[in-house]
Amino acid sequence: MAILLHGRATEVGSNGILPPVIDIDQVGPIADYELPKALRALGIFRYSDEFAELVDNWKEVVKDSQMEIEIRAATVAVCFKFLECVNAHREHLPYALPPINICHLDYWLWKMGKEIKTSRPHLTRTSAY
Repeated sequence: MAILLHGRATEVGSNGILPPVIDIDQVGPIADYELPKALRALGIFRYSDEFAELVDNWKEVVKDSQMEIEIRAATVAVCFKFLECVNAHREHLPYALPPINICHLDYWLWKMGKEIKTSRPHLTRTSAY
């Protein structure tokens, strides 16, 4: 996974043992199960009643079902747009900050999702996450 490799290569203490991914800006988000949980908590995602019923009651979202494909696709699409918006905002601050990449956003959302204890991720039996 390019994001994981890049993150480990650029963290303090790596001492250049791992090379960073040169074209990290070309890497897309990971559509895992924690990101939608964070996006929902932020109010960016609103689930349909049917999907919310499954997620909130810890019922399985069938692998490769329309619902599972849609949540993964929506996660990727929203993360691309979110990254674009964050960087546009950073660029126009009075003290212009450098842009972040998908590694930064992915980790921030993933960590937020892991820390949220009031809701659950969607449950799909798969090795794709």
